[in-house]
Amino acid sequence: MFTRTPGPHWGDPVEDFIGGTLVFAEDWLPLPKWAASFTRIGAALVASPPADAGGRPTVALIVPTRGFAAVLCAVGAVLQRLSTPPKVAAAERFALLSALAPGTMVTYRTETGAGIPGELVRCDASAVVVRSSLAGSSISIAKGFAHAVEVTGPVGRELPAQARSKAPAAPAALVTALLGDSLASSARLGSRLVCCVVGTVGTLRTEILDTRVGLPGADGQIVKGTFQEVLQVRSFVGRSGVFHSEVLAAGGTPSEATWSDPPDIAVFDGAVSLLKFGDRWPGTARIIVLDRTDTRSTDAAAEINREYVQRIGEQALDHPDLRLRGCELLFYRARLG
Repeated sequence: MFTRTPGPHWGDPVEDFIGGTLVFAEDWLPLPKWAASFTRIGAALVASPPADAGGRPTVALIVPTRGFAAVLCAVGAVLQRLSTPPKVAAAERFALLSALAPGTMVTYRTETGAGIPGELVRCDASAVVVRSSLAGSSISIAKGFAHAVEVTGPVGRELPAQARSKAPAAPAALVTALLGDSLASSARLGSRLVCCVVGTVGTLRTEILDTRVGLPGADGQIVKGTFQEVLQVRSFVGRSGVFHSEVLAAGGTPSEATWSDPPDIAVFDGAVSLLKFGDRWPGTARIIVLDRTDTRSTDAAAEINREYVQRIGEQALDHPDLRLRGCELLFYRARLG
């Protein structure tokens, strides 16, 4: 078992999670080998090209039992996204910032990846001016580097009569151990819906909130936490907290699955979730987990087979080892519409 020092990140967070995570079950035990492929599938899919005219990226699995499969896929997706922020063109970001009201909450990312929270002051012909909430001073950012400024709060808010700042919450020790100080701190500065898991909320809540996981630390102590510290499920942290994922009830209504932006990845945990929500978010890649013991799995499998026959093409995932013993696995790009 290797050790790690929380600090500047030195490896691949997804592989670090797979290789180092311990799970508490009367004692601290290594993450089971079967968990690795679920985590890698989530990471590989979030890194793949988005849905477009070439079809919707889909991974379908039929497993002996669904326990923790969807959660591990979500963990892989979130870790991958947090460690590789999406690239945005500077001109596109400058145009967005120019349309926002002064006082909009933003974050300026430095060359090291560290995020500085602040407020938008103005955009002129050649620069974006941001007031730092930590130092209180203004920063002038050249137009060509506008992509380093991210919107992290409600748009259109007017400047308060008296400026006040609030330091962001410190990242969890488990997240810092996986991502390093800089990326972990940046992850706490703004919300992004990386992954939505649709399934049985009570079961997912127990797996996410109550499962104790840890990483070995440099001092021989275990850095302890839960899957929630990585996933930051919106409905579990409250409306005011920073979130990276969401959990929806498979038996819920379509209106409950509406946000300003769709998730990067949707994980359908069980047959009912696929049959009811599977055609939502057409621009979102999907992971489908079917349990052989589920009474509706035959209906869901028939839907997957229909999609596969009508597929646009195959879905390539950039990882050599994604096969699971005892599981059926399909990668394809589903036809849109």
